[in-house]
Amino acid sequence: MKTASTKEVRHVIDAVVEVNITSHEIISIAECPFSGEAKEGKFPASVKATIQYGENLEALAIALNTVGAVSMNRTHDILSGVFNIPISVGTISNMISRCADKVQPALDNIVSELKNSDVIHVDETGSRVDGKLGWIHCCCDDSNTYLALRTKRGYEAIFDIDILPHLNSTMVHDCWYSYWKLTNVRHQICCATC
Repeated sequence: MKTASTKEVRHVIDAVVEVNITSHEIISIAECPFSGEAKEGKFPASVKATIQYGENLEALAIALNTVGAVSMNRTHDILSGVFNIPISVGTISNMISRCADKVQPALDNIVSELKNSDVIHVDETGSRVDGKLGWIHCCCDDSNTYLALRTKRGYEAIFDIDILPHLNSTMVHDCWYSYWKLTNVRHQICCATC
């Protein structure tokens, strides 16, 4: 008798997209058979609105917008079109704002660490934002990175971000003209343009 053996193996990896809706209902009774009093249930403390979005959906919306650099309108389109979730752009904006409020203390700490760093690296790069050219300014040291989006690239943006004017350290940069206006730092060229 001949036996079969595996000749080749192929795999298909797929994702299953599933939306869970949990309904909570308050039940009331006019007269409890045990106590004789009227009784009424309560919603869980985390359920505060008639319709609300769960933390997983909120995390996805925030990740699409912040990590994925997907606009709020496109985030809305993805959640509505792919997941069939009725969500407004305003709600997505509110989710992102709440997240920003939660991470603000960490951001403040990063700014403080950078202002006190012995060596800071800086750069800026253009990026399209809502169809217009914007500038992402980067300040970092060996432990911290701060990115700031501004409509301007130059000296005005540097002061608006408010890190570099407070330095008393070495600033490594690519010889861009606006950096040379800072007299409170020791300049070191990164040689990226050489």
